[in-house]
Amino acid sequence: MKKIIVIMMLMVGAVSMAQEKSNSSFENSKDYQELLSFYKKTMESGKQLEIDLLQKEYLNKFGQNNFKEMNDSGLSMGEWLEINLKKTNFKSIEEASSFIEKIANLDAELKEQRSYILPIFSRLSKEVGTAKLFKKISEDLKTEIEL
Repeated sequence: MKKIIVIMMLMVGAVSMAQEKSNSSFENSKDYQELLSFYKKTMESGKQLEIDLLQKEYLNKFGQNNFKEMNDSGLSMGEWLEINLKKTNFKSIEEASSFIEKIANLDAELKEQRSYILPIFSRLSKEVGTAKLFKKISEDLKTEIEL
């Protein structure tokens, strides 16, 4: 009986060591380096930050309460703006449309880049777990660029 318990303990220990070794080796893999490079380039490009700032400014000009009113009205955003422009802080419908166009263009660029990296992210996420992957990416980005 003691032999069985000892053998089981050795097997569990060996399996844990193998998992630990395979999990730590992902950091040196080509996939991880490519993923890290993608996140670094995305952050350094400023495009995601620009989208976030544009969306925030758009929301401030549109008015949070107006979104609820627009949704309840059943009108599209463009239709609602034509009727209710004075309820917003936009100077014109063209100004509002310009915000939406800028956001859409930047988002389309990032979406194209994300479509390339998504299979790599999925593979690594399955291999080591999403939480662990994001934690490691975050740690590595903090050492490589100023956040």
